[in-house]
Amino acid sequence: MINKNLIIILSHCDTEEKIKILDDNIKQLKSNGFDILLTSHVPLPKSIQSQIEYFIYDKSNPILHWPQRGMVYWKTITLDQENYDLVNILPDYGWTAFNQFLTSSHLGLSLDYDQYSFINYDTILTPLMFETLKSPQSFITSKVYAKENKKGFRFPSFMLNILSKENLKKLLPLISQEQYIDGSITTEHHDFKDAETYLGHLISVFNYEIYPEIVKDQIMYIDFQDAFNFNKDNNLFKLFYQSVTDSKVYKTEPSILIYDIQEDLKININNKEILITDLFFNIKYSEINSFGYWLNDSYIDLTYIFKEKRTTSIDTND
Repeated sequence: MINKNLIIILSHCDTEEKIKILDDNIKQLKSNGFDILLTSHVPLPKSIQSQIEYFIYDKSNPILHWPQRGMVYWKTITLDQENYDLVNILPDYGWTAFNQFLTSSHLGLSLDYDQYSFINYDTILTPLMFETLKSPQSFITSKVYAKENKKGFRFPSFMLNILSKENLKKLLPLISQEQYIDGSITTEHHDFKDAETYLGHLISVFNYEIYPEIVKDQIMYIDFQDAFNFNKDNNLFKLFYQSVTDSKVYKTEPSILIYDIQEDLKININNKEILITDLFFNIKYSEINSFGYWLNDSYIDLTYIFKEKRTTSIDTND
């Protein structure tokens, strides 16, 4: 009996580690008799392409930037009995998943399959998952493991979604980039804080079943703490600053916050040397022409940090 369930893999494998994970998953799926459609925003080796039936390379990779849309991360830290609210708005990669979902679905629907199963390249495949893929229902969605969530998972997820041809045809016209962007801000009807929230909105009009296992992925994309520390060289100190300096946009005077300092630190700000002996340091500024610090008689230049495009802010509250 021919397997009429097409496995569609969404991917962005830009490292050897990710390619190895993708290759392992493809081998597992092929050994279980599945046809595969793979979509990617980056070129992939011929050794990957030769194992599958269909491959889509879409270079566009539509990442959204603020103020169009961004992923807002915030954190409050207390230093010397004063609270600092740190905000970092990172580029939104959520629409790239929907972009791959749309392009692969349109090709998939033109092919002779009855079911379409979407997984991420790093989805951990389990025996129960293979059973489900071999006997698919008309609409199955999944929960993904999330240690930072009180429930231990997020729902829904892109890790596993199975749709019949009929349901996939109904879902595609509902997916709208304009709606996704507009829904990034709380409105009367929508609050799409991320791609998964928007996916939940889209599938809410369908009768679906939830896959019983909490699905796990193998690659952690964003370390939450990294959003509030731009010193990637060592653990001697953490660095965060306000990139929005226009007083019309943000009323608080911009500042650089150096915190969790592990030892005395000599820094250079605009060719002015400052010795820091406390656990944190906060300095106001209007423009950064040079910034760095000394480590073992060597000068480490960090000026590039302030040249990169960011949307960050620092505020204090009582």
